[in-house]
Order: sequence, then C-alpha cells, then structure tokens
Amino acid sequence: MLIGQEIGYQGAVSGVLDTKEPLMSKLFPLAQGGYGVVIEYPVFSADGAISGAVSTAFVPYDMIAPILENATDNTPCSFMVLQTDGRILYDPDPEEVGKETLNETLYADFPEIFDVMSQLSVDRSGHATYSFYDTGFGKIARKECYWETVGLHGTEWRVMIIREI
Repeated sequence: MLIGQEIGYQGAVSGVLDTKEPLMSKLFPLAQGGYGVVIEYPVFSADGAISGAVSTAFVPYDMIAPILENATDNTPCSFMVLQTDGRILYDPDPEEVGKETLNETLYADFPEIFDVMSQLSVDRSGHATYSFYDTGFGKIARKECYWETVGLHGTEWRVMIIREI
C-alpha cells in the first residue's frame, strides 16, 4: 500500500504533473510482486492550479484474464495483449506475462516472432503468421494472428487473437 507515500519519481506521476492530463503508465514490476500499470489523474485546486495527482495501480492480467478466457471458451483461438514495445500484458501462459518479446531468450529460436513484434510496434492493426510453442509449451505450432489497438490516456495496447493453422 502506498497511501501517503512519495511516488513522484515514477514517470507517469511526474508526467501528469507536467502535462496536467491523465496518463497511464507502461507495465512495471510492483513492489509487492507481479507486474502492474498505474493510471494517474491530475487534481486541481479551486483556482485551477494543479495540486497533485490521484494514482491507482492495477494488474492488467487480473483484469483481462476473465474476459478473454470466457471469450475463447470452446474456440480454437487464444488472445495476447501487448504493449507497443512487445512487453506481454496477458497471455494464456501466465509465465510469459511481463516478458519483453524483443529481448527474451525464450523467443530467440523463433525469428518470425521478432518480425511480428516489429510490425506490431508500428502498425495499429495487422495480420501475421509465425511458429511458436502451443499453449503449455508442449509442441511447436504454426500460428496465425490478427491484432487491433485499444488505448487509454496516451497508452496503446495491441490485442492479438491467435489460432493454430
């Protein structure tokens, strides 16, 4: 719990004080473990001067998992949610959450993934194919994916739907 603690050193907090606009951070390691995101909202005094910010942290995986797991029940599809830099916010394999696809040895033997992530970093929507392990890392499978962008307070996430082909 951070109530009353100084958190101005965080990029999102100092950014909201500068811009006076709401911001959402990128994924970062939480002090209590796991990975989270912070939404910052500026607070103004009666005369319109900025007097601080309200900050709330949440774990994207915990928010996204129930929705996407329900959406894929009885289908051959799965979802991933990623930041534009390739960091994984949600994956059916929870051990992939927080990994940076462009800098992670797990993906080194699958160069097509680097191509997909490079495309995903600049294209708000798209389609690609690649090979990688199936859910659970049992075997290597050929996959097809489509993605679209969602965003809030200046931060964009890529929502990818994936199926084996």
